[in-house]
Amino acid sequence: GVRKYEKESCRADHLNTCRISPYLHFGQISPRAVLEEARHMKSPKFLRKLAWRDLSYWLLTLWPDLPSQPTRVHYRDQAWSRDPGHLKAWQRGRTGFPLVDAAMRQLWLEGWINNYLRHVVASFLISYLRLHWVEGYRWFQDTLLDADVAINAMMWQNGGMSGLDQWNFVMHPVDAALTCDPDGAYVRKWCPEIAALPNDFIHQPWKCPPSILRRCGIKLGETYPNRVISDLEGAREQSLTDVVNVRKKHPEFVDRRTGNDLVPLPDGLCVPVITRKEFKYKLHHPEAKDNPHTAVLRGYRSRKRDEAIAFANERDFMASAMNESVKLTERRLKATQYEAL
Repeated sequence: GVRKYEKESCRADHLNTCRISPYLHFGQISPRAVLEEARHMKSPKFLRKLAWRDLSYWLLTLWPDLPSQPTRVHYRDQAWSRDPGHLKAWQRGRTGFPLVDAAMRQLWLEGWINNYLRHVVASFLISYLRLHWVEGYRWFQDTLLDADVAINAMMWQNGGMSGLDQWNFVMHPVDAALTCDPDGAYVRKWCPEIAALPNDFIHQPWKCPPSILRRCGIKLGETYPNRVISDLEGAREQSLTDVVNVRKKHPEFVDRRTGNDLVPLPDGLCVPVITRKEFKYKLHHPEAKDNPHTAVLRGYRSRKRDEAIAFANERDFMASAMNESVKLTERRLKATQYEAL
């Protein structure tokens, strides 16, 4: 399956990667040997991961507190949620978002998830639940078989906006699921309590009509959790605002010419680093509702699937309305009979 790595490594329902990261971590395989063996793959994406590995070690030598302190020092003042319930739900795969839950359950039971899923659960923790990236680092460090201090810290810092780099994307939990698990096979494996749901609803059970939920034996909030947050867009907007507030508070760490964040090196020199365009735009247009540089990956969007969901809910609403009308007529008939008596 590794031959499909370049274009399809994101798939959750197919193993299109080699899973050698734990062996690299424990020194059972040399990265040089992997580099030599992988040359025939013609996959720059695969080879870049080995380069990032060395990069993370270099960063850790320059910033020994990489696992706990932001490299962009002004981000220490960033506001974060401290909701322990949200953190616990994320750790145990009980968020109510099937792909996130499936990935976190696989992580707990197997100690491994693919790189795409690591981005999905990290984006959810940071950009939607607004929980500190250090919490994610600690959980991954505790659960991953390939938990490497340098790589783990570098990636969580970048995902948490605090590192030398910033991810130029945010994974939407539903659209990412439609991209990497289009038929729901992965979710059905790790979230068997909702396995009976049709494909159109497997990644968003809250949109499923009550009649179909009953037929599948699912009670949201009981057999499968309700969503920990329902307003994804609102949470995401607040996350953007949190970053903008930090940059406003510390203009001395924002380059006036480019708008990029400045990072002080160990020798005291400040250098500009890659900064997400949506942060720059939001800084100068705080009231704007539409950000032309939004980093949210919408991924796979199926109009046909959206129409099927709308039709199912409309049909269920009509059936419910007709049923209620019949019951109302029966109640009126009984009331008339009682009055006659």
